Amino acid sequence: ELGDGNIAYYYFDKGDFRFICLDTNYSYSEEKSAWEHNGTASHCAPKSNILPESLGTEQLSWLESVLFMTVEEKKHAILVSHSAIGGGARRYSPDAERVLGLISEANKRRPKTVIMSINGHYHENHVCFDGNVVYIDTNTVRNGFWNSVSIPHYTDETFVFEDFDESGNSLGKRERAVSDLWMSPKTWYFDKPLFATVTVNSECEITVDGKEVGWLGNIDPNPTLFAEPFITSSKIKV
Repeated sequence: ELGDGNIAYYYFDKGDFRFICLDTNYSYSEEKSAWEHNGTASHCAPKSNILPESLGTEQLSWLESVLFMTVEEKKHAILVSHSAIGGGARRYSPDAERVLGLISEANKRRPKTVIMSINGHYHENHVCFDGNVVYIDTNTVRNGFWNSVSIPHYTDETFVFEDFDESGNSLGKRERAVSDLWMSPKTWYFDKPLFATVTVNSECEITVDGKEVGWLGNIDPNPTLFAEPFITSSKIKV
């Protein structure tokens, strides 16, 4: 079920579980007095806009109706969003307080309606249990750490690049220098894809099977408190 036409917030059901995918790519234009969806090229809010990483009023209204429908249908909801909405992350979506209020109200009406929220964006390894909801912040697959200031650090490192034509046909593979990537002076990459497998059973037991990798070329971005080349395994019962 799409939230609003082809906009990227929607939900889908799998058995007794409802996955609600949120779009935190909205910002507010004071000049237009309207919420705007950030451009698809950069996913960054226009500099003149305020409240980046928001859901906006229409999506919040949609989320409220979906959550309370989930209560009535006696399903368990799992929220997925780019920016964090709770659970002790360093930063949150500006709409986090409103979303947490909706979660709390849904769980008051029927316990264990919302059981988990999975978030990214901040490139952190973090799992916590707050208000009977599990919050998981995960790092990205390859871009392990991003810095706002360019600090060239790759020299001879390469990767295999495969190009495709407009029809999706492979044009072949070739080696490329990591230093040629326009974001490489600001980015530290993992040497292998980082991911975790999250399993939820009918008893609302959540198991996170994490993975550990390394840094490309053994080039570590430390010192930093947040960049870790692994996702911690854990098991939590809601």
